[in-house]
Amino acid sequence: MNKLLIKIFAFTFLFSFFQKNYSQPEFQKTNVVNTEFTKDNFPDQKPELKAALGDIEQGDMYFEHGIMGYKKALSFYLKANVFNPDNALLNYKIGQCYLFRSIYKIKSISYFEKAQLLNPNVDKQLYYMLGQAYQINAEWDKAIDHYKKHLKVLAAIKDETGEKERVEKKMEECKVGKDLYSKPIRAFTDIMPNTVNSKYPDYGAIVSADESVMIFTSRRPGGVGNKIEEGID
Repeated sequence: MNKLLIKIFAFTFLFSFFQKNYSQPEFQKTNVVNTEFTKDNFPDQKPELKAALGDIEQGDMYFEHGIMGYKKALSFYLKANVFNPDNALLNYKIGQCYLFRSIYKIKSISYFEKAQLLNPNVDKQLYYMLGQAYQINAEWDKAIDHYKKHLKVLAAIKDETGEKERVEKKMEECKVGKDLYSKPIRAFTDIMPNTVNSKYPDYGAIVSADESVMIFTSRRPGGVGNKIEEGID
């Protein structure tokens, strides 16, 4: 078996194990109704509602910047969610922030699941997002099931962006993962030297097929072009 493939799945197992210890408890699935942030729903909590709407507005400002703004958006969304944890769109956005801009990616699962419970049509990407979250958590069958649901969504809207091929690839990854998990092997994780690891954020590593080259993004000074975008953690 390819050594790189073994290392990748060894890392995936350790990553999933680490995250499972920090996952949050499941929410109660009874008597949950999608609740909008309106005065009619919170007639006696006008100051708190105003503050929550302000947090959502601030969060949306960062969220609209794309993935690189999700981390800052998350802090505002979580505050609004304390006030009203039963809004489908807010739960969906929190799930996205955790999935794409947090080391605790599987925390996204409970928020996506709640968004689905409150309003399964909150966003056409919901099943795809949940599929990715389940895949990261090595819940292969759940991931495949949600990828299949997303393919039905794509078929209904006659998507022509090529997303169907990406989803099918994800499903194949899950099948491979399920097979490898059923035949565990002994693997070792080595700490990279200081030339790779640093006190700055280092991420997005890509390793060549022959394992001779690794390219990654770093916030350290002295990178290619010697330019660092400000305001991004």
